[in-house]
Amino acid sequence: MSDTIYFLRFPLIVAIVFMHTNITESQIPYQIGLAFSDFKIYDVIKALTTRVPICFFISGYLFFLKTPIFSKEAYRKNIIKRIRTLVIPYIIGCSTIIVALFIFDMLTASKSHASIYENSVINILKSFWNTENSYLPVNGPLWYVRDLMVVCLFSPIIYFLIKKLDFIFIILLGILWISKVFENIPGLGLTSFFFFSLGAYFSIYKFDFIKLVKPFFWIALVLFIIIGMFDIIYGRNDILRCIQNLLGLVVFFVLASKLVEHGYAFPKLLVAPTFFIYIYHTLIHSTVIKTLALIIKPHSNIGLNLLSVLAPCITISILIAIYWIMNKYFPSILRVIIGGRRPKLKTPE
Repeated sequence: MSDTIYFLRFPLIVAIVFMHTNITESQIPYQIGLAFSDFKIYDVIKALTTRVPICFFISGYLFFLKTPIFSKEAYRKNIIKRIRTLVIPYIIGCSTIIVALFIFDMLTASKSHASIYENSVINILKSFWNTENSYLPVNGPLWYVRDLMVVCLFSPIIYFLIKKLDFIFIILLGILWISKVFENIPGLGLTSFFFFSLGAYFSIYKFDFIKLVKPFFWIALVLFIIIGMFDIIYGRNDILRCIQNLLGLVVFFVLASKLVEHGYAFPKLLVAPTFFIYIYHTLIHSTVIKTLALIIKPHSNIGLNLLSVLAPCITISILIAIYWIMNKYFPSILRVIIGGRRPKLKTPE
């Protein structure tokens, strides 16, 4: 299972950055006369990948992996570790975005982001949790880390209920998740609680998730693709999307395990920077899109699709380069901003 999780790290971050390449008219610095809803790369990636549920599942699985008995001491150690690996990177990642927005507004004589950093310190601090009229924090993708921090605090209750109710607890939580209760309450999304608890269940009882679901791989794959195509053609259906997310766990874990068994692996050069890419890709991604749009000058759907593929690839490449430069010249700073995670090699292979 650990080799499969390691294998999934890079594909997951690629899918996340591609998902955040939903190009809008405001990112194209000139009028192109196209309907932005017509280009489909973004829609295909959105419909045929499962990202956040897998991440929460992995987090729940790893949280209890080395904790056969969940005592007060085990809880204390896990929370202290998460302060280093989640809270500190979260605070630094959000602070970096606030500073960047302030500098951007100063350089462009604009106040388009003033609602975040003006008025009061309280307003700035609030943006770390969620911005005005939004579920997301100021560094949008970090909503996952925010929700994960909350669910980790509730881990003793999750452990108790899993031990007390067994899989019935997971079923009840799944029903609440599908019903979309608490969906728009920052930090209390049931996506985090459900998939974290599901991963925790397999970890606590030492069940082999991949071995259990492998016989259902092909039927899960077919249904996953059918639902994804329905999403692309007819639009999102919340119930079907929930079913697809569950199928996605089966599809991507089994597929990754099969590739690992056949000796496939991503180089450490790509895997080590994944958390760094996740935290900081929003810092440069919009600029990459706008700059690339000036170079490509998309005047057709083909051009827009090309832009939506090249932009995330360039963003990821830039951040990989920055990561390894920092690893060479500023390793102590890098370790702090990525939560103490140490790369497995000193220089890229």
